Amino acid sequence: MSSGLGVAAYELRHLPTVMRAEHRSPERIRQRALRGVNQMLAYARAQIPYYREHPGYPDHPLSDLAELAQLPLLDKRAVLDAGMERFHAPDLPSWRYRTERTGGSTGTLLVVRHDIDSYGYHGATLVRRFLASGYRPWWRIAQIKGFERPVRWFQRLGIFPRVVVPAGLPEEELKRRVLEIRPHLIMAYPVMARALLRALEPDELAQLRRSL
Repeated sequence: MSSGLGVAAYELRHLPTVMRAEHRSPERIRQRALRGVNQMLAYARAQIPYYREHPGYPDHPLSDLAELAQLPLLDKRAVLDAGMERFHAPDLPSWRYRTERTGGSTGTLLVVRHDIDSYGYHGATLVRRFLASGYRPWWRIAQIKGFERPVRWFQRLGIFPRVVVPAGLPEEELKRRVLEIRPHLIMAYPVMARALLRALEPDELAQLRRSL
């Protein structure tokens, strides 16, 4: 997740709503989802050049979530071919978003803007997902990732502590780094987790399992 006081404020603001979400009825969740999708589509048609000019996006609200399947599939290649600037809202002040770079699973670099309100909501949902899985906020996380992540405000307080292990390391070095952390949780793309498992000897795997 991105850092900064703006994102942190929205994370705290959305946390009560997010924690109550699982108690809503399926029908209410569908209604909220449909309303949210239509709000996003309306904003995109009004503000974003790519969606305003693309004939595949309707100029009327969807009546059912199933209609999402009829919209064009947008992939990374299409974004790069069209040009990133066509996906930016004109005159959006820089304090309203955070910029990040991602290679995803393809390795093709994409620079994206995250609205801090939406980013804060996403951060709050991550807290719910971690807690629902049985994770404890003081457990150590080893995250195998292609680039360093910022240290968040709550991590400075010892909450959700995380150490990033570079994904491009040789397997033996990757293994050594992870074992040193003694993680309670490992976060990684499957191909990276497979590389770690491939390098672990049986006694090292047993050692790792004692803390996981």
